This record gives sequence, structure tokens and C-alpha cells, in this order.
Amino acid sequence: MTRQSSFQQELGYTVIEILIAVSIFAVVSVAAYGALDGLSKATEATDAHAEDLAELQYVFARLSSDIQSLVAKPRFDELQPQKPMFFGQSTQWGGLRSGWANPLNQPRAQLQRFMWRRSGESLERLYWPRIYDDQSSPQVDLVFDQVLGLSVRYLGANGAWQDRWDSQLNEPLPRAVELNLDHRRFGRVRRLWVLE
Repeated sequence: MTRQSSFQQELGYTVIEILIAVSIFAVVSVAAYGALDGLSKATEATDAHAEDLAELQYVFARLSSDIQSLVAKPRFDELQPQKPMFFGQSTQWGGLRSGWANPLNQPRAQLQRFMWRRSGESLERLYWPRIYDDQSSPQVDLVFDQVLGLSVRYLGANGAWQDRWDSQLNEPLPRAVELNLDHRRFGRVRRLWVLE
């Protein structure tokens, strides 16, 4: 009988062995869940950052397109026979650009009058359907949000930076434009465009 009872004891696990195995499995499962949860949150944060960065790059691509397509065409009106179209202040600037796409062949010019400005925490781009029509309301595109600050400077022919640009016929466009944008997520972002 002793043989039989010792044989029966070796066939199964004891309750303590099962509890130890379950405890080890629970610890490993909790650690694996924590690691997977952390990885999932890191992936979400990375995706959100990449989306914000892509939006920032899009904004600067649009800004670059406008700046690099500036036209120094004078404006004619009754009070001043010639007045350049580009203007710049420390928080807004605008002008006349070439290359306005017209895929529908609408009866309009290839030139576009535009303006960039900060409104609250948003960066807006305004454009007018007609170049010289001051009475019509501009179309407003909200281009970027979470903008805490915006400052623009202009480099004159004398090599001095200015916070304001008043175009003259002999110097319709600045030599360079510097833009500093303070963003909630990215901090201060600086861009410099050379126009000459």
C-alpha cells in the first residue's frame, strides 16, 4: 500500500505549486499589459506629433509659395498713380502673387492679392477674388491654430531689418523676409526667405 500511495502523490501538482504558477503567470501578464499599454500610448503620441508636424510643414510650404511668388507689380488708382502692392507689418503682411491656379478656366487673372495675419491663436490667409477691388470681402482660410505669437521682419536694401515695410517704386520688395512663429507645441519656429 505504501507503493500505491506514493505513486498517487506523484501524479498531480500540489495546491501550492499551482498557486505559485498562477502567481507567476499573473505577474508576467500584468508586466506585458503595462508594456503594451505604454507602447500604444507612445504610438498615439508619436502619431499626434507627426500630424502636427505635417500641418506645420504645410503652413510653411504655403507661406513659402506666397513669398517666392511675390510680384512687384504697381497698383494704379486715382489718388496715387503708382503704388506697389506689397506691404508688411510686424504681425501681418500681404501682396500680390503670381501663379494662382485656375483649373476651371474662370474669367480671372493669374495674379492673386493675399494677406497673412494672426487672429487670436490662429494664423489666417486672406485672399481677394479681384486684385484691385477694395470693396469686396476677402475669403478667409484658417491655416494654423495654437499660434501664440507672430512677428515678421523685412530686410531693406541698406541691410537693416525693419518691423514695417512700406514699398517704394524703387524698392517694391524687401531683400528678405523673416518670420517668427510661437506655437503651443513646437515653441518658436523661425523661417527666413531671401527674395533677391
